[in-house]
Amino acid sequence: MVSYFLIFDDHCPICRRAASRVRKLDTLGVVELVPLSCATMTGGQSLPSPELLANKVHLISREGTIFTGADAVGQLAGLFPRSRLLGQFILLPGVRQIARRVYSTIARHRLKLSQPLQCKPH
Repeated sequence: MVSYFLIFDDHCPICRRAASRVRKLDTLGVVELVPLSCATMTGGQSLPSPELLANKVHLISREGTIFTGADAVGQLAGLFPRSRLLGQFILLPGVRQIARRVYSTIARHRLKLSQPLQCKPH
């Protein structure tokens, strides 16, 4: 039974790869993947504004608790047996603050990072 909704940027190659990984890890079917381009309401819950949704991944529980960014990644990883320890590690005090900074940096540059490296002619 779906307990969480994961809203991700389906126009971002990094985000699509991460969603694909979640599909593989979610052997119990507890997460419904919701592409940002299709997100309007989730399980009867109103969603944050499209601008907020576009900036960070959002994990929303059926009860309405919203986790964003690195916190969402930690919570999400904690849901699956194969990544549970990673999720617990990400959410440790101290590690969480570092994870948030790393997540924010990657999120800001995700479209640039997902482009293939191109050789510059000399």
